[in-house]
Amino acid sequence: MADCGGNKEIARVLRKELVLDLPFYLHFFIILQSMMILIKGILELQERGLFRMEYSGHTLREHFGLEFPVV
Repeated sequence: MADCGGNKEIARVLRKELVLDLPFYLHFFIILQSMMILIKGILELQERGLFRMEYSGHTLREHFGLEFPVV
């Protein structure tokens, strides 16, 4: 596969080469499997303490102790 130019090009290639050749039930299976891998990965990272579930501030800026910009 050649280098892709952007999101639209990637979507076109995926639709043309992968998605259109699959029956509908396989689309669901692929999505379900991808979600399960993602969930298992997040759970493993949480057990190792590498994926946070709570933050000290209400915003990312507060969590890192950054000052709010003055307009």
